[in-house]
Amino acid sequence: MNRFLAVSMFALLAVSGVAHGTMIAVEFVGYVDHITGDEQNALAITPRAIFSGIVRFNSELQDQNPIQDDVGEYAPLSPGHVTVEWGRPDVPNYLALFSGSRGHIDVDNVDPGIRFGDEFLVTVGGFFEDCNGITGPPFDGKRLCEFRLQLIDEDGLVFDSDALPLSAPDLEQLESATLSLEFRDRDCCVTPTSIVGIITSITIFPTVPEPGTLALLSLGLLGLDLTRRTAN
Repeated sequence: MNRFLAVSMFALLAVSGVAHGTMIAVEFVGYVDHITGDEQNALAITPRAIFSGIVRFNSELQDQNPIQDDVGEYAPLSPGHVTVEWGRPDVPNYLALFSGSRGHIDVDNVDPGIRFGDEFLVTVGGFFEDCNGITGPPFDGKRLCEFRLQLIDEDGLVFDSDALPLSAPDLEQLESATLSLEFRDRDCCVTPTSIVGIITSITIFPTVPEPGTLALLSLGLLGLDLTRRTAN
C-alpha cells in the first residue's frame, strides 16, 4: 500500500479514537507558603520555593454522583506529577509522581446561600487509600501520602455546573487556590507533615489535536496521494 495512503488511514483511525474522549491537562505553578508539622519552614521562606505540575483526566469521565446535580465526582485520573524547586544547592528538588488510578476530582457548584459555593478539588492517594497511587521520596521522616489541589469560589460564580471544567477559572475570582503534599508516618497517631503552596497560575487545555484538525490532515494526505498517483 502506498505510504501516503497508509498514513492517511492511520490519521482517520486516530480521529475515531479521539471522538471517544480527549485527554485534558491541568497545569499549575505557584510558591510554597508554609510547611506544617516540622521545623523546616526555612526551606519555604528563604528563598521562596517554587512548585509546578500537571494533572490529567479524560474529558468524558462520567459523574459518579448523578443523584446530586450540584456535586460532581469523577475518577480515575491519568498520570501526573508535581515538582518543588527549593532554590537551594544544598537541598534537592522534590518530585512526586502519581498514576491517577487512586485519584479523583470533585466539582461543586452549590448555591452559596445553602453551602460554600464553587469548588474544584483534585485528590490523589490519601489516608483512606492507604497512601497508594502516589510516589515520592520521604520528607521529614515520613512517606508521601496525598496530593491535593483545591480551588474555592465562595460566591459560586466560577462554575456553571458540576461538570468537569474544560477551561481554567480566573484566579482573581477565587477566595483560595492551594496545593498540598501530605506526608504521614506509618504510625497513624503521628502528626502529618504538609508542604502547602499558593497557586499563581493555572491552565486547562486538551493535550491532543482536535478531531477536526486530524480530519483535515487526513484529507490533505489523501489528496497528496491522489496527486502523486495522477502524476505517475
